[in-house]
Amino acid sequence: MAEPAAKRPRSAPTTTKAAPAVTNRPPPATSNGSGSSDAATPVPADAQFQRAFRSTQPIQTQVTNPAALAQGQTECVAAQIPAGPFSVAVLASVFPDALLRQVRKELDSLPFQHKSNDLYEFYQSPDIATSAAQFRLPGLTQLKDIIYSPAFVQGMESLAGIRLNPNTVDLSAHKYPPGGYLLCHDDDIRQDKEGRRIAFIIYLVKETWSATADGGTLDLFDKDATDQPTDRVLSIAPKWNTFAFFEVGQTSYHQVAEVLGSDDRVSISGWLHGPLPVPVNPAQAWALVPRPLLPAPTLPLDAFITGEYLRTPSIANINQVFVDQSSIELQNFFLPSVFDQVQRALAPVNSKTTGPWSHSAQTGPANAMHYRRHTLRESETADPAILEQLHRLLTSPAFGEYLTRLTNLDDLVEASHEWRSFGPGDYTLLNDQCLEPEGLDVAARNGSKAPRESDNRWDERWQGGMHYVADKETLLTLWPKPNTLSIVFRDSGTLRFVKYVNHLAKMSRTEFSATYFEKS
Repeated sequence: MAEPAAKRPRSAPTTTKAAPAVTNRPPPATSNGSGSSDAATPVPADAQFQRAFRSTQPIQTQVTNPAALAQGQTECVAAQIPAGPFSVAVLASVFPDALLRQVRKELDSLPFQHKSNDLYEFYQSPDIATSAAQFRLPGLTQLKDIIYSPAFVQGMESLAGIRLNPNTVDLSAHKYPPGGYLLCHDDDIRQDKEGRRIAFIIYLVKETWSATADGGTLDLFDKDATDQPTDRVLSIAPKWNTFAFFEVGQTSYHQVAEVLGSDDRVSISGWLHGPLPVPVNPAQAWALVPRPLLPAPTLPLDAFITGEYLRTPSIANINQVFVDQSSIELQNFFLPSVFDQVQRALAPVNSKTTGPWSHSAQTGPANAMHYRRHTLRESETADPAILEQLHRLLTSPAFGEYLTRLTNLDDLVEASHEWRSFGPGDYTLLNDQCLEPEGLDVAARNGSKAPRESDNRWDERWQGGMHYVADKETLLTLWPKPNTLSIVFRDSGTLRFVKYVNHLAKMSRTEFSATYFEKS
């Protein structure tokens, strides 16, 4: 979710402070829809700001400070609306600086809980409304009283032009450690008639925070014709004592970029609730479509697979382990000569070639997945390249029959499959719009060719593991291992995701990933 900003002392003179840095890449074309009436008819600053906020029209101005209203005062603060894909604004010095410095110290007294799943990696405080009183923290109590006051909520309602319920406010603190992040989502959690309407963030980062060196920007995504996220078009850098807020909706796609520096990215954030304007749109599906396993000219299994895995006693042992555990990893699965050829084929290519791929593109949408999907170049000769040979094998009825022997499943006659690569910044998410059907997940994990054998090993500090979960419990985690075939039966109650690969990763990995399905 977005993150709020801070404010200046009430006793300070009403000079404005610059709003925090925002970066457009590039700014999307926007239309006000109000023509030139703003210039022709003078309007109060707050009304002009509201019109700009509703129409995502860029503006820099001064507006009434909603926190001052909560304390029975009237003052103005600097406000900026950047050119964004949806309504967003940044205010400077909304809360007294001395109060925020006290709050920042008091946060160290709260018990933060580690939050980690497919979507995020950070630490979160208990609800501030209860913990401020429980731990007797006067600064947090004062901040909470301001934000929960009807005057503050009404002030935000006037700025945003959104009906709000002063009785429903969420508030908590977050610490994003080095490597922490929150991936693309929309914050749009709804109940019957009311839900989140405004997300806000108060930034409590160090005053020397740099978006380039420290990361942690609030990134906003554009959307396509189907209302799915596309490119990041706006980045708002965390800055001490600034307050950012945006309208929550079904296309308010945003993320907190990975923290790159050595300091925590600290903020207090929350939501203001109100009546919902529109119903939920129907979901769309992005899962890969299963295709039949088709016979194709291919060499026999023993031309690719290590002989031990083809012997009857070994198959019986594998079968027993799989039946007991529903998963198994077969290391050194391919013959050394085959694996070496595959590694060389997957080695980084220079800028003048496309390597083994006829097409390679970033997948999306970002609220479900972010990695590179590859299409193999088809050979026009009688002697196809090693990756094409391997692809024919892994999508053949013969390999389906082999998997049937290993797993005791019924005839495996079709599969959804792809070649894909994961590097820094890549991931998959659990998303209701791309739920996978029950099936046998198989991955031939390879990786990038490295000069030394030890360099081919994936470091778990980079994250990027494949996690299988059910009822919020992790059942299994598979880490990339060279020349390893992983086999997992995933039932209808089990989900999987690839954890975000962080910036520490020194290589990407490429794999053949498939789900095989039994004959219906």
